[in-house]
Amino acid sequence: MILLVVVYAVLPLLQAALFIGPRPILDAAGALNDAAAILCYDWMLANVIFGSKIPFLQKHLPYDGRIRFHVISTFGITLTLVYHGIYEFAAGKVIDVVSWSLALVFLTFAALALFWMPVPGFVRLRRWVQAKVSARPKYDTSKAAHGIFVLALTLLLFVHVVPTDFVSGRDAAQTILALAYYAAALFCFVIARTPLLRVTTTVKEALVDDGILQLTLVPTRRLRYRSGQFAFLRSPRIHAAESHPFSFLSSPREPEVRFAIRVRGDYTTALTTLVPGDRVQLRTGFGNLYPGGEPALCFVSTGVGAVPLLSVVRELALKGDKRPIRFFSTVDAERGLPALRQLEELGASLPRFQWTPLEAGDRYDSAFFKANLDQPQDFSYYLCSSDLVQQSVVKALQSLGVRRRAIHQEVFALGPATTQ
Repeated sequence: MILLVVVYAVLPLLQAALFIGPRPILDAAGALNDAAAILCYDWMLANVIFGSKIPFLQKHLPYDGRIRFHVISTFGITLTLVYHGIYEFAAGKVIDVVSWSLALVFLTFAALALFWMPVPGFVRLRRWVQAKVSARPKYDTSKAAHGIFVLALTLLLFVHVVPTDFVSGRDAAQTILALAYYAAALFCFVIARTPLLRVTTTVKEALVDDGILQLTLVPTRRLRYRSGQFAFLRSPRIHAAESHPFSFLSSPREPEVRFAIRVRGDYTTALTTLVPGDRVQLRTGFGNLYPGGEPALCFVSTGVGAVPLLSVVRELALKGDKRPIRFFSTVDAERGLPALRQLEELGASLPRFQWTPLEAGDRYDSAFFKANLDQPQDFSYYLCSSDLVQQSVVKALQSLGVRRRAIHQEVFALGPATTQ
């Protein structure tokens, strides 16, 4: 949170003070225009930096939290860009080709993004458009287009601001700060697309059991991640450019890396062709679903959403955790997720652990939690399932007196994941 305040508030205010302060007194609309332009510049670059998935930034602002804030900040960029354009046009200033191009590319980019991911306030519009469009672009196609738009915006932004007083003015500190910020954003964008942030692994085993690919990899160097997180997996043999997010099944304490992947779609089907000795590249450290020091834990999952929670339970077992731990799943080892067999052996290292697969006809409602938990309000909850199931679970838990801040979520679905 502190990093967000610094980047999205303190830095723009500092730049606005350096730029506006020494200048002759302007009217309120003019000063607001300068501030809007600086805010737009800073927030665009901040989105590029945080959108680059740099491991260092993940420690301070997890990937999923960044997605939520990315949406909010894009609204702010849109508003400041519109105001800046209206002011410049009303003041009779000549709008050059670069400025028009920058506005057109950004607004097109923002409009397309509405249909790539669910944005608050536009979900119904998104669904309506998707229902009308028969041929939807694949997630990887949308992601690649996103990168192209970001690169175009970054370059146009630089060309747009260089001739202005914001960069070429008399204040050396302001000029250095503006250019350094741009250089940092460009550096993050470029380095995120190089192999430097990827760890190469070797396939040890790739087995398909009941529609689940159980993939075991041996890394060439130590992987830095936490249980409950996910990695972007890329196989040069399958597709050199595509990378997809999958949750860890293993614990960071283990020498091997394991995943349990539902085989669904072209990419996951192609992963089943991996053989021992194949190379797989990983970018790790994404997500924030690991529990803290709460006195009691309850994990709630549906389907393959149990995988990251299994990783957490494995880590807790290796540490010999003594807290009350409950684990609820809609599948068991024989019905859809063979990896759940591990819970039976992990339970031996967790003296207060209990696993409850849902029976046929059961659902996650207040009656279920009341029947299976003595004091529901004493637990902290970690949910990993579809958005609709999580909404139902949150509503049920709150009706039993559970505080909202005791409920942590990761939406497990195709496309970008989000955690709270």
